Amino acid sequence: MFAAARAMALGRAAGAITILNPAPARPLPDDIFKHVDVLTPNESELRILLGLPADAPRSSRALAVELRKRGVGTVVVTMGRNGALILSDEYDLLIPSVTVPVVDTTGAGDAFNAGLAVALAEGRDLPDAVRFAAASGSHACARLGVIPSLGRRSEVDALVHLAVAEDRMLAHAIARGDADDIERRAQQVAVSLPVLPEV
Repeated sequence: MFAAARAMALGRAAGAITILNPAPARPLPDDIFKHVDVLTPNESELRILLGLPADAPRSSRALAVELRKRGVGTVVVTMGRNGALILSDEYDLLIPSVTVPVVDTTGAGDAFNAGLAVALAEGRDLPDAVRFAAASGSHACARLGVIPSLGRRSEVDALVHLAVAEDRMLAHAIARGDADDIERRAQQVAVSLPVLPEV
C-alpha cells in the first residue's frame, strides 16, 4: 500500500497521469485518492475499497460517486461483459464491452489498464481511451494465459473498429425503431467477432 501511495504522489508531482488499479483490493487510506487521476476497480474491488463486502448489493455508480467524494479525479469501474462505467466531472457514461468468446479472464484487468495507459498517453479523450482499454481487456479473455492473451496493436484496433461499427449500426436501427433489426444486431454482436488464433 505504501508503494502505491508513493508512486501516485511521485507521478502527480512529475505531472504524469496517475492510474491506480486497486488489485488485489483492500481498503485504502483516503489520502492516496488525492493523487489518483484515474482509479480502475472492478465491481468487487470497488466495494472492498469502501469497506463493503465484495458482493454488497449496491449500485456501482453510487459507490463510484462515493469514491470520487474521497478525492479521486475519475473512477472507471470495469464490469466485464457489462462494459466500463466512467464517472468524472466531465463524464457519466457506460462504454459497452466488446463481446468475444471467453476462454480465460486471467489478466483481463491488467490488459484493460495497459490499454488505458497507452490510449491516454497517446492523447485520446477518456471515452475513446476506455473503449480501447475495453477492447484490450476483451482480447485478453479470448486466449488462454496472461502473456499470450495480450493483444497486438493491430488486433486491439480491429476489435475497437468492429465494436464502433456495430454500435453505429445498432444506433441507426434504434433511431428507425426497427425492432427486428435491433434484435438481429444484438444477437450478431455475440457471434460477429472472430475467435482469436493462438500465437
